[in-house]
Amino acid sequence: MREKASEDKITDLKKQHEIPENCTTLSETTVNQGVWNNLDESARSTDLKFQKVQKNFVKGIVLIMTEVNKMMGNSGPQNAEDTVGSLMEGVLLLANANQELNYRRRELMGPQLNANYRHLCSPSNPVTSLLFGDDLPKAVKDISDTNRLSLPKTAVPVALQKAVNNASIGRVR
Repeated sequence: MREKASEDKITDLKKQHEIPENCTTLSETTVNQGVWNNLDESARSTDLKFQKVQKNFVKGIVLIMTEVNKMMGNSGPQNAEDTVGSLMEGVLLLANANQELNYRRRELMGPQLNANYRHLCSPSNPVTSLLFGDDLPKAVKDISDTNRLSLPKTAVPVALQKAVNNASIGRVR
């Protein structure tokens, strides 16, 4: 469950399942329009990412509630294979929501990290039982090694600096 499921699979699962009639309050929570209109782009973007996570949680709970309703005899006959399949789909949606929350947590921590190491917050860096992976020292070393290979943004060859300076004051040699 540490691996992220494909977006297509998650989207298909969310479309397949409706909220049971006895769970009408189980839905994604949206921001009141008056508040939304007054949020800046950064706040809206962050909220949309959390809404995405919330949708996975809600749909996972919907799947589980549907199966519970069936077991209680409220929603037609039950088939063990179908029940297990639906419950596993619910688990997949909930696991996906957990993974997305981990990404959002790291994203929020990124500005607190040294700029050279913000790549640690990237989804390409695996989440394990530790938010930044099991081998943080190795990841930090890899990033440091990569950063050393690239030229600093201010590093301009001396000859180029002289040419630019001469051209800007009208002297070309």
